[in-house]
Amino acid sequence: MTKERPAKSAETGAQIQKNKNCFIVTPIGSSESSIRRAADGLISSVLKPLLAEMAFDVHVAHEISLTGSITRQVVEHILTAELVIANLSELNPNVMYELAVRHCTGLPVVAIAESGTKLPFDISDERTVFYTNDMRGVFELTPALRIAIEGAMVRTDSDNPVTRVRKNRVLLESLDQGDAKTILIERLDNIESLLGDLRFAGDKFDRLTRKNHKLMLVVESGEAVDRFKNSLMRAHPNCLIRDRAGSHHKSGTVFSSCVNLSIETPDGIDSGVILDLCHQVNLKVLDLIAI
Repeated sequence: MTKERPAKSAETGAQIQKNKNCFIVTPIGSSESSIRRAADGLISSVLKPLLAEMAFDVHVAHEISLTGSITRQVVEHILTAELVIANLSELNPNVMYELAVRHCTGLPVVAIAESGTKLPFDISDERTVFYTNDMRGVFELTPALRIAIEGAMVRTDSDNPVTRVRKNRVLLESLDQGDAKTILIERLDNIESLLGDLRFAGDKFDRLTRKNHKLMLVVESGEAVDRFKNSLMRAHPNCLIRDRAGSHHKSGTVFSSCVNLSIETPDGIDSGVILDLCHQVNLKVLDLIAI
């Protein structure tokens, strides 16, 4: 006699929130080229871990396994993904084309580039997160990129070369319709909002990059926490460390098993030193806040 399978219970609560999609526009190169190795290293060590924490599913052109036209699928991702991250490091023509397509949509996009990249004049004034292609650069890029992504996702009015021209055309056309005053007021409000976002992001990044007298480090709980504390005290014996177990909310994600470390030092300490030490003891960092 076969057992009957229990009937699936009806969904009574709110449905689990679906992850957003992020498409990474990147130079690809051949499978063993230095370009591919650099791109894949950046994606696997920084972009995918950070985006997973921020509840994004990540898609990359050379990892698409569906049958059909790769070009068509890439364009569909660029047109529909909630977020696009464009790596401009090699000034690759395909990357530039795909960035232009994304600009036409007016949807969120974050540009990144290796330090020293000379961007073309038409996008040289756009917000770009620069990074150093080494092990320390990995840890320096993560908090800066998180700030840029959070800013792009909450911004309601996209600002790029294409949308600016589009808005200017609307403004010029409105001059004949008597709506110029209203549109000018809205544009001034938008400019004020953007300046506020820039000040907030700049202040936060400045606090992280200078020597800080007090930092709040949120890490995954486990044995690595004690190794980190012991190593930090050996290197900086004047540090004062307080720890508290609990949960942490970041970018829509709740981390229920974590430790909040309050780190104080009279002489100040570079956040890069803290992140390097976390890497050495294999301690996963969930957030770093300069107080």
